[in-house]
Amino acid sequence: MAGRFIHLHTHSHYSFLQALPKVPELVKAAKAAGMDALGITDAGNLHAGIEFYKAAEKAGIKPVLGVDAYIAQGSRHDVSHTQSEIGGRTRLVLIAENNAGYQNLLTLITASFTEGFNERPHMDKELLRAHASGLIAIIPSF
Repeated sequence: MAGRFIHLHTHSHYSFLQALPKVPELVKAAKAAGMDALGITDAGNLHAGIEFYKAAEKAGIKPVLGVDAYIAQGSRHDVSHTQSEIGGRTRLVLIAENNAGYQNLLTLITASFTEGFNERPHMDKELLRAHASGLIAIIPSF
């Protein structure tokens, strides 16, 4: 479809100290812009997931779930997360392509909070390799 545009890297107010829009506002704006899908990729978490999914479905918009993940240098178990080994980046956008991808996102986010937390939840390449199925990765521009 010519001219079709969909936001895939959108932060809601669940991207703590990084964004202000609430989920209903984002869905309403996407609907007003004529978008038939919208992606929410909050920083380090999936807190908006269920609220966003329900609001988007109700508005007739396809919800695209993802996360703007923090990547640890070396092991997620190391407490000195300062820089990423993935192209010098510290963040990677991960989008669920299907239900398996969503389940993998849940696993990755849980482990990043329980095993890799240092100021922010971090995951590492080992964890990403083990749970990559059903995920699409995007390197965000800064």
